[in-house]
Amino acid sequence: MIIASISNLTKSYPSIRVLDDICLAIKSGEKIGLVGANGTGKTTLLEIIFGLVDIESGSVDIIKGTKVEYLPQSFADSIDNKNKIDVSLFDFVRSGFGELLTLKEKIESLEKKISAGLATRKEKNRYSEALHSFEFHNGYGIEARVEKIMAGLGFSKDMFDVSLGILSGGEKNRALLARLLVVNPDFMLLDEPTNHLDINGIEFLENYLKTSPSAALIVSHDRRFLDRTVNKIWEIHAARIKSYQGNYSVYLQAKSKQEELELKAYNQQREFIKKTKTFIAKNIAGQKTKQAQSRRKMLARLERLNKPASAEKSIGIRLDDIARSDRIICRFDGVKFSYEEKPILKSAEFTIERGEKIGLIGSNGSGKTTILELAANRIKQDSGEIIRGKKITPGYFRQIRDEFRPADKVIDIIARVLPDYTEGKQRDYLASFLFVGDDVFRQIGTFSGGQQSRLALAMLLAKQPNFLALDEPTNHLDIQSREVLEQALAEYNGTLLVVSHDRYFLDSVVDKIYNLHDGYIKTYLGNYSYFESKRLEIKQAAEKIIKAKTPKTIKQKNKRINPLIIQKIEKEIESLELKLTDIETMIISREHISDWAKLQSMQDEKNELEKKILLMYEKLDELTSTEK
Repeated sequence: MIIASISNLTKSYPSIRVLDDICLAIKSGEKIGLVGANGTGKTTLLEIIFGLVDIESGSVDIIKGTKVEYLPQSFADSIDNKNKIDVSLFDFVRSGFGELLTLKEKIESLEKKISAGLATRKEKNRYSEALHSFEFHNGYGIEARVEKIMAGLGFSKDMFDVSLGILSGGEKNRALLARLLVVNPDFMLLDEPTNHLDINGIEFLENYLKTSPSAALIVSHDRRFLDRTVNKIWEIHAARIKSYQGNYSVYLQAKSKQEELELKAYNQQREFIKKTKTFIAKNIAGQKTKQAQSRRKMLARLERLNKPASAEKSIGIRLDDIARSDRIICRFDGVKFSYEEKPILKSAEFTIERGEKIGLIGSNGSGKTTILELAANRIKQDSGEIIRGKKITPGYFRQIRDEFRPADKVIDIIARVLPDYTEGKQRDYLASFLFVGDDVFRQIGTFSGGQQSRLALAMLLAKQPNFLALDEPTNHLDIQSREVLEQALAEYNGTLLVVSHDRYFLDSVVDKIYNLHDGYIKTYLGNYSYFESKRLEIKQAAEKIIKAKTPKTIKQKNKRINPLIIQKIEKEIESLELKLTDIETMIISREHISDWAKLQSMQDEKNELEKKILLMYEKLDELTSTEK
């Protein structure tokens, strides 16, 4: 069933038309990915559908009674930002149950009257109806649902009572997403919903969307996310929208075939126009004047084909002529680091060697940026040792753009980085990052996040570092720019340590994964898909052990045991087993072969971990075998 339709929609801004005669429809339960280069009108379309932006012509019709919710890219742009934000994080997310919470208050008010013997017969009937409706809509599960969604998006319980106003921008955005999921609307408009999620949060959202009956229109540059959530792609280019059936990978295949045909037709028409103009120029005053005039009229009537998207310019990044570094870039030996007395790194042990391309992953707040800053020699560890090689030229890319002043002009910034270049060469360099024409004289304050990220990359790579430490380099980049960056980094002959939540990017670029968990690093010798497969193996092995220790008949007797307690113990066991694997790997490695004190310390730690794991299994057995 069609729940929303867009008919002959047109929208322009003073300097550009972003949508031209758009006709589309959204069906119930349909998940659609909206893709296109930055600035093509993706956010504008979402805002038009939600009623935040006026249109010149056409219409947007949504079936009466359809509950529509919109997630903007930033909390600052949300309707909720206009409300008071001194409420707790938990209460803000729970407010998504607005109607149910109002019903709950009504029930509680009627209950007081009934218990005091003051309720009329009509009020008792209203109480009965309200209670039935509350139970039908699972009103008693409000708190549990809020907790599940908040936990899935990376909020720990100790944050539940924190005031919304003191949260970071990224945390507020996650709160906004959690509130939207709690609302469970019929139609979701999601603008970059994965921007502030870690990988666990992204996977939670993927599973939520796959099982949700809601329709969704999703703007995202996360290709793996689109592959796993959508069944249709809308692509915006040159103010028009093309629709493709299937997920992102299917869309890419269909688009590639279509672009081949379009480019061939476009080039053929250009060649035809060129030859026709040459004929007209030669014969307009000669014996074939009539033929030339006829062809001139024909050219005037000819409908020109638009330049295909595949022929448009993209970032042209080159990372050659990199100076050779020492074999060892840096080695972390028992490195510890705390922030405001909270341990971030408990004992980080790893070595980065020349030419390695390493992806650093972990949950939000686990210390990934700390690792990058330590590796790039920007901060100092509390204890432990970091050994660095020589001939290292580090380049560090931050998530937060604070190196620019709003009044700075692009050409002046690049002149400071490349002072030996002429202005012509500086502009050529900027053009490879798509800063052309008057763009080079624009002030930074007028640029989008994606444009600022491109400029930051241009500045960083101009220095030709042989060790890159990149913190979310693809944030705000459109898909086309991400693909060019991936290709450049894949061909880069220096060393790379990159933090990214873009799993598609990690698969394309890195050959080793460092997983930061609970202050320790675990190494996986492969890309993200390899890490994912090993993690699945561990999970399946743990489930097999638990299943063997908790027979089905016993589980059925213990339905009243809180499953969250069981899950918590299972997670603790998994964490301990990961640490045990790490310590066993270090013991059998040759890195500490002559350090007997270190080996004995690691053996003691191994024995302690084994004891803890055994105790946790005994506790699990006790919970699952004792009838309550």
